[in-house]
Amino acid sequence: MSSLVVPEGGEGVLSADHLFVKSLNSASYLYEVMERPRHGRLAWRGTQDKTTMVTSFTNGDLLRGWLVYQHDDSETMEDDIPFVAARQGESSGDMAWEEVRGVFRVAIQPVNDHAPVQTISQIFHVAQGGRRLLTTDDMAFRDADLGFADAQLVLTRKDLPLAVSWPWMSPRGPSTASPRRTSGRGDLVVPQGGQGTIDTAMLHLDTNLDIRNGDEVHYHVTAGPRWGQLLRAGQPATAFSQQDLLDGAVLYSHNGSLSPRDTLAFSVEAGPVHTDATLQVTIALEGPLAPLKLARHKKIYVFQGEAAEIRRDQLEAAQEAVPPADIIFSVKSPPSAGQLVMVSRGALADEPPSLDPVQSFSQEAVDTGRVLYLHSHPEAWSDAFSLDVASGLGAPLEGIRVELEVLPTAIPLEAQNFSVPEGGSFILAPPLLRVAGPYFPTLPGLGLQVLEPPRHGALQKEDGPQARTLSAFSWREVEEKLIRYVHDGSETLTDSFVLMANASEMDRQSHPVAFTVTLLPVNDQPPILTTNTGLQMWEGATAPIPAEALRHMDSDSGSEDLVYTIEQPSNG
Repeated sequence: MSSLVVPEGGEGVLSADHLFVKSLNSASYLYEVMERPRHGRLAWRGTQDKTTMVTSFTNGDLLRGWLVYQHDDSETMEDDIPFVAARQGESSGDMAWEEVRGVFRVAIQPVNDHAPVQTISQIFHVAQGGRRLLTTDDMAFRDADLGFADAQLVLTRKDLPLAVSWPWMSPRGPSTASPRRTSGRGDLVVPQGGQGTIDTAMLHLDTNLDIRNGDEVHYHVTAGPRWGQLLRAGQPATAFSQQDLLDGAVLYSHNGSLSPRDTLAFSVEAGPVHTDATLQVTIALEGPLAPLKLARHKKIYVFQGEAAEIRRDQLEAAQEAVPPADIIFSVKSPPSAGQLVMVSRGALADEPPSLDPVQSFSQEAVDTGRVLYLHSHPEAWSDAFSLDVASGLGAPLEGIRVELEVLPTAIPLEAQNFSVPEGGSFILAPPLLRVAGPYFPTLPGLGLQVLEPPRHGALQKEDGPQARTLSAFSWREVEEKLIRYVHDGSETLTDSFVLMANASEMDRQSHPVAFTVTLLPVNDQPPILTTNTGLQMWEGATAPIPAEALRHMDSDSGSEDLVYTIEQPSNG
């Protein structure tokens, strides 16, 4: 038994010269293929069926050259065909078995049928008038043919109109250097409390300078890390070189905190140029991270046609060990009666800030008072918008509905007139005196000023001095029924006073509101005799009693209400 030699992707006839089993008594053997070839198939010579595979054959098939091996064109050097050969008896149907087990080997002759493929293809930048070493970091090829080493590839230069070297050189004006992140590696991932190596796959320098030594490129830490430290050769460091990255000498060491992220910022110097770079560090925490939660979620109040700051006590999402800057709100459904804007500081100190519409903002922006709702539809007295919030760790919170109530620009102070008995008093409390809506009455500094005091009475506090009228009092005292109007007992029928609500901490007032007091008279004064001149008349005559002869005064009643009771005269 000798190996069959087949060219890669070709076929060869399997004949008795390669495989033939016989004994002293017989050459009639049946071959059974125990396992199909891994890189090809056995087929009948001349067949057009590419799917059928021969699984049994005889010595006669081998002698006639009817059996072929067809290779599948894979990059392989050999194939195996395990078989069992059994001697066939001469009687029909009965066989006296003599088994021979073996493995037939097929040798595959490689064929150089694959063109070289460029695996790294990018513009090769060279400073104008300069030079730069070309390496496999800039350009590389590979050949898929088996047994062929990529180092055997020969590159041939073509003529160049603008340079003296490779055709993919692209002259770039000034010298530049720009670190870039490589795809595939992403952020540096470090276990909690552990360390991770920073290498050139994470900080890859792309430059048109002729940099041939890693010591020519220097990195300086300008910000961070916040939750760990940078180590060079095992010692804390704030600077390192490209050679340190190549040697694997630069490490990030986490301090074991629960923060899942960290950031390092660098300034990079390569020869005469410098640039900036950042590296994101992801911390693989040991235990499960606490979920993102909505810590505060309240209605927001905005004055009609004005802007309202969205404060942290109204909207706050939090997650353990996640800084507010990493918690991002995304506007899912915008408001309909206004818009969300962000206060952006000017680039210069004297440049005024601007208000820019936003579709997303961070919790940090809320905490620093930079997110505003700007009301723009005066006819709308309510509004709402919905948010999704995520931290990049764990499940986000979706569909957070934020409601807004539009407030009038003036405090809605309302009053009702009232009646008081002469010399009596009346408590000023809701609903006689009220501030409409749920917002203004809850302001801790809400007070009322007396613009015009009563003329026939006084406004007094229940437990305060009674000698004078109040000039101001708080809304809390009104709610606690401590403020009353007290009539001075004078014979008057009406009184009035004017109040104005004031919230000084937010510079809001109400319109002046006038109260009319109806005084109910009380008959508590006796009539006073003012005239009694007597009456002279002729004997037997009749004469009227005029007012000039008899007059009484009563401050509680009019003259028409005074009634005289007459005792029987003695002579008339």
